[in-house]
Amino acid sequence: MSIPENNAPALSAVYAPVQKPLEEVRAILTDLWQDVLCLAQPTSGGAPPKQSEGKLLRPTACLLGAGALQAPDLHSFVQLAASYETMHLASLVHDDVVDRAALRRGQSALHMYWNEHGAILGGDYLVSRALQLMVSYENTGLIARILTAVRQMSEGELRFLDKSWDSVSEENCLDLARAKTATLFAASCAGAAILLAPEHYDILENYGINTGIAFQLTDDMLDLTQPFTTLGKQPCGDISEKKKTLPIILLRSRMNSADLKMLDSLAGKTLSEEECLWIKEQLETLGVESAVEEYVNGYIRKGIDSLDALPPSPYRDSLAALAWYIPRRVT
Repeated sequence: MSIPENNAPALSAVYAPVQKPLEEVRAILTDLWQDVLCLAQPTSGGAPPKQSEGKLLRPTACLLGAGALQAPDLHSFVQLAASYETMHLASLVHDDVVDRAALRRGQSALHMYWNEHGAILGGDYLVSRALQLMVSYENTGLIARILTAVRQMSEGELRFLDKSWDSVSEENCLDLARAKTATLFAASCAGAAILLAPEHYDILENYGINTGIAFQLTDDMLDLTQPFTTLGKQPCGDISEKKKTLPIILLRSRMNSADLKMLDSLAGKTLSEEECLWIKEQLETLGVESAVEEYVNGYIRKGIDSLDALPPSPYRDSLAALAWYIPRRVT
């Protein structure tokens, strides 16, 4: 079962089978984020960030997974879906502190609204709220799986702490994408299976791992190719922060010595518009964009193919469409 990339529906059509329970998820997240903001006084004069207003891909995947497993009532999975997005929000809050990122989705990051100490505590608070939502299902398997995902996310980042670009391979980058993004996405996709049909857990986990890696690789490419107005943050931040991403490692492996020296000189600084344009031109000229696209499409096809073991349904079709949405997104 496969949906051709150029025929993938809009994201609104992907959401359609789970629209009503997803609205409940959004309401939970909005209230929860307000709970976070009420915990401390702002240290800046800016407006409070609205980080609960993302695309909700993880809760959508959770609800679609439940539907694909023929759950009799999707509303009973609303808190589970909300718990995965809450854990994701916690990771974003912590990431912004680590990366010293001032913006998130075009708004001030939480550590800019408070300070770094407050944001770290706020992220910890979000982790506790995510686990509280999950505990209501009284299933240790759910808790064990999300804790495994959090552990793998931390392990993945720590293994690359202070490593140089020269010491990182393409395979290392794929491993990092799997650890820091795909593990949580896979837990979101397959969580309902623990409650409904454990024998189908591997199917949805495999879908989540592959599409999650594709998502991260796409995200890495967008950082290098999209402007501030699209990203809502400084473009080419991964180069400035010397992150180990597949596009950067591929780019370095294909550059001549003079261009490589130029690229290395950009680490640790905020890139100008001209420097970002130079990076974008190098990515295209050296075939990095097409190489990453090939990786992304390969992982998406693997994820979609795993869904063949599930019975046909609008939910399964939306999971496939969600996968094909990934390379088409621009934020």
